Amino acid sequence: MLKVRITPATTETRSDGAYLDEPIPFESSFFWPSQWKLQIPFPFPEISSGSSTIPVEDELAEIPILIVEEGISRLFLIDSSNAQNTDETIELSIDSHFAFGDGKHPTTELCIHLLGKIIASIHPKKRNSLSFMDVGTGSGVLAIMAKKCGIGKVDAIDIVEDAVRCAKANMHLNECELNIQHCDVATFISEKEYDIITANIVTDVFLKNTASIARLLKKGGYLIASGISTGSASSASTCFTTRGLAIQETLFWRGWSGFIMQKTC
Repeated sequence: MLKVRITPATTETRSDGAYLDEPIPFESSFFWPSQWKLQIPFPFPEISSGSSTIPVEDELAEIPILIVEEGISRLFLIDSSNAQNTDETIELSIDSHFAFGDGKHPTTELCIHLLGKIIASIHPKKRNSLSFMDVGTGSGVLAIMAKKCGIGKVDAIDIVEDAVRCAKANMHLNECELNIQHCDVATFISEKEYDIITANIVTDVFLKNTASIARLLKKGGYLIASGISTGSASSASTCFTTRGLAIQETLFWRGWSGFIMQKTC
């Protein structure tokens, strides 16, 4: 089982608006403490896989994502049928005050869960040879998670300057090295293709840029996608399959959908 614990933090800013590398104690964030705890035992229900057919919205069944809230921290418990026998715990500190991605929005929960299932199925010794891209990185939470899990090459991009600054601050906070760039995926040029890509972006932006995202993915590589409402899941599914992306798994969680896809051509 892979355990991903996310604790909110705050990074201080200088007078010129740039982030300092050193964090200060937690004072304020979009991530607020919660008194409730959700603990759902394994195994959780089987989900649909291997099909691009999405049921209509009133037939959608929500899938339990295993989260335990511990004060201001959140612990994601991620199981995988192909997971390694050893347990892993990944600790993340995230300041999301200036960017999306505190780990508490349903779309981020979906991405953490689905990315965790992919990573948990890969032996830790093999992860260093893999490459990862986070499109629309926001706070950088998914990119930092990938790096902390042992992925060797981690890139991240965002079109919003504040998000890039926030992701870089969180990179320093978590003492890891990422390549974070301020750019649009539509114009992003890469000399390599990636083994894993995550993209948690709103539906219309995602559908507009599906081809640009797919071209960055290796054949056989995995794309984890969210930011797509359940009402748009069917049209998104059609868009993905026409771009050579085979849907391996679909999750529906609190009005949002998440996908694991594999590039077939």
